[in-house]
Amino acid sequence: MKQVSHSFSLKGTIRGIHISPYFKVVSCLKGKIFDVCVDLRKQSDSYLQYYCCIMDESQQFQMFCPAYCGHAFLALEDSTVVYSQGGVFNSTLDNNIFWKDPLINIQWPQLDSYILSEKDAIAKCLIEENDDIQF
Repeated sequence: MKQVSHSFSLKGTIRGIHISPYFKVVSCLKGKIFDVCVDLRKQSDSYLQYYCCIMDESQQFQMFCPAYCGHAFLALEDSTVVYSQGGVFNSTLDNNIFWKDPLINIQWPQLDSYILSEKDAIAKCLIEENDDIQF
């Protein structure tokens, strides 16, 4: 691991879909999250498919998100999440996709409201004609 980071998110916070050229291992230390990994590797048989799970502090598992796959989560409770990464964050190498991208169509849990950072709120969607992520 080259970097270990953590984030605290209030209930209703959505983080992502973040893409980087290195893998991530994600753990929920406190609270409860809906965690998502999206395959954005165009050559992959599972391109644009996603895997999701509920993680909370009582469970002893982690989510592995391969390089060039997207990661996102929704805090279902106030939550602390730890990311162990195979690379060091570099804003020029990382990218993001809008959390409600219709091509990916993540089935997010319904909440009364969602909290998004400015970066995540203005992220762009993939479009069928040009769905490559640039790094």
